[in-house]
Amino acid sequence: MAFELDTPTNAKITDVLVLAEKDRAPDTDPGVGLDVQITTSNHVLTHFDGALRGALYCKNANSSAEQRQGSLEGVDPVSDLPNLTSIGQKLGQFGWDLELTGYTLTVDRGLGGKNSNIELSDCKLSGFKVQPKEGGSVVLKFRVESPNISEKLHGQLAVLKTTERPITLTAPEVQQQDLEQDR
Repeated sequence: MAFELDTPTNAKITDVLVLAEKDRAPDTDPGVGLDVQITTSNHVLTHFDGALRGALYCKNANSSAEQRQGSLEGVDPVSDLPNLTSIGQKLGQFGWDLELTGYTLTVDRGLGGKNSNIELSDCKLSGFKVQPKEGGSVVLKFRVESPNISEKLHGQLAVLKTTERPITLTAPEVQQQDLEQDR
């Protein structure tokens, strides 16, 4: 199961960087690096490691009725494991060494309609940082890099710095191929 944000997720774009190799061809546009921060359910941790969510979160059956996460009618809880374990409480923010390639990032600029959305393909995701939060949510920070961005597109991305916008991240489609057998 690949890491994806297939439904629009509010993300804060904390930085927009120009990525230019010093030996790139003169007619090639530089790339862009977007530092992104999202707050989401701790279910996202299962994409990184199957045991990570269970190591950081638990369902505290021993807590009193006042300490347990309350529920509101018509509101789904964030997670079935809302409480931080002792590891989650002591660990704080930590890095996760993972690099994912071939992603498509779509940023809704809020101008109405899909034609105003920014779509970046062939993106690399890296620099993951995880900050577990009490209540079942997690703050996830990472960098999205995309090569060869036009001047106009770079300008559109630059004005999004420090703003919160809905994004989607789509993993590349993996196609199964038959292996040829040498006989």
